[in-house]
Amino acid sequence: MTRIESRLNDPVPRNFIFVNLYEQLAHFLKGALAASFSTSNQFVVQVPRYQGLHVSSANFYFAGLRYINPNANLTAMIHNDFGRNAELSVNVSYEYIPNWEVYAHFGSTATYTGNLSAIGRYEIAYLLSANSPAEDYAAWGTNTTLAIHIIELTDLWRNLVLDGAAGEDLSGRYDIGTSVSLSAISSVVSPSIVANIEKLARKFKDIDSGSHSFFCDEYIYNFMRHVHPVVNGCIDPIHAMEGNILHPYIYEYILNTTYQPRTSI
Repeated sequence: MTRIESRLNDPVPRNFIFVNLYEQLAHFLKGALAASFSTSNQFVVQVPRYQGLHVSSANFYFAGLRYINPNANLTAMIHNDFGRNAELSVNVSYEYIPNWEVYAHFGSTATYTGNLSAIGRYEIAYLLSANSPAEDYAAWGTNTTLAIHIIELTDLWRNLVLDGAAGEDLSGRYDIGTSVSLSAISSVVSPSIVANIEKLARKFKDIDSGSHSFFCDEYIYNFMRHVHPVVNGCIDPIHAMEGNILHPYIYEYILNTTYQPRTSI
């Protein structure tokens, strides 16, 4: 099992190997970063499919935005093609949503949204692709990409495989990715903002104790209870992942792939 959490305080079954990537935390931190960096109250997130993983991540991105800026507005661009119309999505956002500065997405490379620098915008990317790391790092140098996450997934799985090859019993094992949640933040972001985001990461992600404090945080509880069931004062992350309901204050825009934007990047 990867990407999703185990239920709060439940042991991992003996017939599972569990890898926890803290994806909701990563999206929360990216929302906090976007809200800290942007001078606008308008934000866009591209949602490739209207299903649990992506909708939950959009919700936690919104939670991060509102944690920093209670006036932040988020529009979800939903297109169900997993980014094959990335440039179209950006252009529609640029035309219909006023004054956005940061575009978040689920693309597999940092160049996913095209050349945002041409219109003076920034992105927060999703995954450093194992297939195109050189391309991603080249894009990183443009200072258009504020941050990416899940950049050390290969090492996490390698260690698991090597331990198994060495004869260790992996049944019921629970591994936490300590570095996969958020990459280094671009130099275009001020040091004070970087320090605050790192402080938030330490607050919500207590690796040593193996706690789920992030899901029991009062702010998360109050924000996410509008969408997901609340169990014992904590957000149940399984419900968070399986749910497909956007937060009621997120605007939805269903992208028509036949649309031809007037503004091109």
